[in-house]
Amino acid sequence: MKQIITIAIFLLATAQMLPAAAQNAPTANNRLEQFKAEKRAYLVKEIGLTPAEEKQFFPLYDELQSKKFELNRTVRTEMRRIARPNTPVSDKEYAESAAAINDLPLQEALLDKEYFEKFKKILSPQKLYLYKKAEMQFARKILKEHSAK
Repeated sequence: MKQIITIAIFLLATAQMLPAAAQNAPTANNRLEQFKAEKRAYLVKEIGLTPAEEKQFFPLYDELQSKKFELNRTVRTEMRRIARPNTPVSDKEYAESAAAINDLPLQEALLDKEYFEKFKKILSPQKLYLYKKAEMQFARKILKEHSAK
């Protein structure tokens, strides 16, 4: 449960950058790329990845993050459609939207589990542990920095 909450908080922190992206694309893209580079460097350092492990780990990691982003985008799009409808919203649509919102943490957890199995083929048990720990620490670090602003 802690992991789901941490992931949700991390996604919310990441989502804070997205409105700026719509206003100023080049600068926001640079910020997003800077954020990704900072996270990547943090993970490499905290996990202790070798260059060979980096080459195998980060394509899978980027794929996982992309799939999570798409899941979240789908739910956010549906939420916006329901919040600002062009036509009346039926109870069935509300129910489907609520179910999608409710299932989002489960869907993310299933993706995490799927990719954890893939990461097992690349990383030692110790590095798998350090990866999960670093993910949570990075999310806390970002939240702390964001709340200090």
